[in-house]
Amino acid sequence: MLYLINQKNKPLGKKQKRGAFRGFAATGFIAIIFIAFFLHISIALAADTSINSATPPEKSVQGAGGILEILFPFDILTRISDALDKVWEKVPGATVFKETFQGKQAGNVQNLGYFPGASGGAFTDLTPPFIGTSNVIGVGTPMDTEEIEGEFRWADKSYRAATPSSFTIVTSLPTDNLDGLDHMVTWRIGDPLTSNKYIAFFEDRNAGSDRDFNDGFFTFEGYCPVGDCPAVTAIPEIPNRFATLLFLMLGSVIFFIRKQAFKIAA
Repeated sequence: MLYLINQKNKPLGKKQKRGAFRGFAATGFIAIIFIAFFLHISIALAADTSINSATPPEKSVQGAGGILEILFPFDILTRISDALDKVWEKVPGATVFKETFQGKQAGNVQNLGYFPGASGGAFTDLTPPFIGTSNVIGVGTPMDTEEIEGEFRWADKSYRAATPSSFTIVTSLPTDNLDGLDHMVTWRIGDPLTSNKYIAFFEDRNAGSDRDFNDGFFTFEGYCPVGDCPAVTAIPEIPNRFATLLFLMLGSVIFFIRKQAFKIAA
């Protein structure tokens, strides 16, 4: 039989045992919540599409000196789950609709467009295509201000300038793409609760792709992923310093509860 003893090495009474067990139960409950929270974040992030680092002189999407840091050095950026960024719609009540070309790191021509609905449909160009050289960031060229009605999928059409009839079109929906992979990753720009501004990065090749998702990138305003509008269901990227702070807070709470429990026991 397991005996609980107080600081005087005497068995605890019923009241003291209840206090001690409440402390242990509270500690265990908090620990379970904390572990479940981080397990959820880890699983969700692990399920999202991996983004490889770019080969210089190209810029990577993430990291120090990356495209996101260059374009939005002071903005809050929230990675949108790949489960959510496949199908889009207009933000309810929005009056401004913009699609803007922000740059490319590939030599191919990049042309933003869309497919109607959640699957199938015909590709519609949002002109003009960007034909400039590679390794361009921060172009800010408006693509189209016409509203896209109903649900749709963003798509990137790419081709060599010399052979425009030989093109590739990719989306975030794996079944749209020849290799069966996701070819678009997305971030929300600004307040995670209210912002309807996003940036999407495309990987424009199927066979032999380097999967660095920097080939063409565009910002959108007035549209949102279906299921993420306006509720926040995206998965924020948690900095290491934030995770460390949470661990310290949990440790402090556990220490306090155990101390109170043993005070009762004593």
